[in-house]
Amino acid sequence: MKSDPSRYIPNSTSSSEEWIAWHKQLKRWFSKTETNAYFVKFWNQRAGTGSVADTHSLREYMSSQGVELTTNWTGELSDVTHDVTDWFVSGLEWTRAIIIGTTILVMGIGAYYIIAQIKKGKTLNDAAQLAIAARTGGMLKGGMPQKMIG
Repeated sequence: MKSDPSRYIPNSTSSSEEWIAWHKQLKRWFSKTETNAYFVKFWNQRAGTGSVADTHSLREYMSSQGVELTTNWTGELSDVTHDVTDWFVSGLEWTRAIIIGTTILVMGIGAYYIIAQIKKGKTLNDAAQLAIAARTGGMLKGGMPQKMIG
């Protein structure tokens, strides 16, 4: 059942969550265009820029609904801070994904190499020594060059 949005209209002391909930109630009664028009009208009359409800989360929600709310310098600073934080978090997520992907790739290549050496008739110990020799410059225990090994 639809609740009537005219029964409670937020004001300057209402939180941004109350304004968002009220916008969602309006959407149940009116078209998107009408909802946004009513919201902007009452926002400008009853709260607006610099009020308690003038938060990043409200501006972000309303932007997703097609309404760009104006704000003062503290709101702009809050938006920039959120954008920078989101950029760093996104960068850390990409870095983590690259590290995990590279680790999986290296382990896969190592497993493939060991399996290929075992299929050639070498023991697991021989395959491991060949891998160590390749990593250390081609010399095995006792100074025997890698090329001499079958």
